[in-house]
Amino acid sequence: MEERRFGGAAVDVGAVLEKGSVRAEYQPIVSVKGRRIVGFEALARATDPSTGRSIGPEELFAEAARRGLTLELDRLCRRRAIEGFVGSVAVKSDLALFMNIDTSLIDAHTAGSNHIRDLAAAYGLEPGRIVIELLESEISDLAALGDFVRRYHEYGFVVALDDLGSGYSNLERIVSLKPEIIKIDRALVSGIEDEFYKQELLDFLIKLTSKLGVLAIAEGVETKEAGVACLSRGADIVQGFYFGRPGHIEDAACERCLQRAEDALEEHKSLERRRIPERRKLYRGYDGLTSRICGELSRCPPETYDQVISEAIAWFVEVECAYVLDSRGTQVSSTVFNPARSRRKASTLFSPSEEGDDLSAKDYFLFLDRASDRYVTTPYISRASGAVCMTISAKTKNAEGLPIVLCLDIDIKGAS
Repeated sequence: MEERRFGGAAVDVGAVLEKGSVRAEYQPIVSVKGRRIVGFEALARATDPSTGRSIGPEELFAEAARRGLTLELDRLCRRRAIEGFVGSVAVKSDLALFMNIDTSLIDAHTAGSNHIRDLAAAYGLEPGRIVIELLESEISDLAALGDFVRRYHEYGFVVALDDLGSGYSNLERIVSLKPEIIKIDRALVSGIEDEFYKQELLDFLIKLTSKLGVLAIAEGVETKEAGVACLSRGADIVQGFYFGRPGHIEDAACERCLQRAEDALEEHKSLERRRIPERRKLYRGYDGLTSRICGELSRCPPETYDQVISEAIAWFVEVECAYVLDSRGTQVSSTVFNPARSRRKASTLFSPSEEGDDLSAKDYFLFLDRASDRYVTTPYISRASGAVCMTISAKTKNAEGLPIVLCLDIDIKGAS
């Protein structure tokens, strides 16, 4: 029998299939704010029947693919996943079983085999307790995959789209497959506590899934800090080594998982409580600065706008730049960059607006109305520098009594 070596050890996938030497380990998926485990993802582990050596799933499935045995191996893994789940304490509760399926295996033949339905029925596991995770690999037959998903929806199974944000991610699949769950890839979660772009992208995906009525699960949470960052962006249901490593479903492991969730939740609540007065103080500072500049602009001629702005914002390093518009939204000053900051290199993509430019369609001008003389935008990428910023705009009058609008661009990272 042909074998292949990984790291000097032979991988005999045929023997693994013949002896059925595959087992499932289970990783908890937890709702932190709900303080409960919602389910477990089954992960395949194999042993060489001849030597007893553990075989990693990547090398096992790589050899199975090379030998054309991926479907047989995949079905064995599903059987072991359901078998172990039913034989554990999980059967006594309403926990869900998450099982992976490689979408490249689904074609016109396999889509109608009903293998998973029959397997669940054989073990007495209700379809509603099984989540079929469609791995975001290349799809060989999109029509067959759509037929597969429709069938299993009708049978009562739950469908999840796995690894959103990985190499094969395609938002169109959300539209075509209409999953009940989307799992956000660990690549977007790892280090999220320190990376603004990941935080904003997770925030976007959570809002998107909420509007679609789809449940989002953040994978790859390996530290409490990452768990807290996920909570702060609205991701409540999470999975990762911080909450529990793959293993047997045992009461002690579940208790540890819930304690970790409680620790993350308390840290999240404490952080949010601290942020409230900090944000109030920060915005009071901006309000004071805005009022100060507006007061000075109301007493000086237009040709001194640039100097007044430059001197005022130098005391606030988080202010990237400032400029003045007239009542029609036309810029009537330069874009004055903070002299206390190092400005990013200008390019054709990121260059500041200039005196005479029409900015009347910008949110910070458009949404100023009679009911309020202040407006704060949501974060966006500054065309002036490429930094992530928000703009505070304020209405006032110049020395001639004509209405003008002061705009301050605040660097989000500098303000955090």
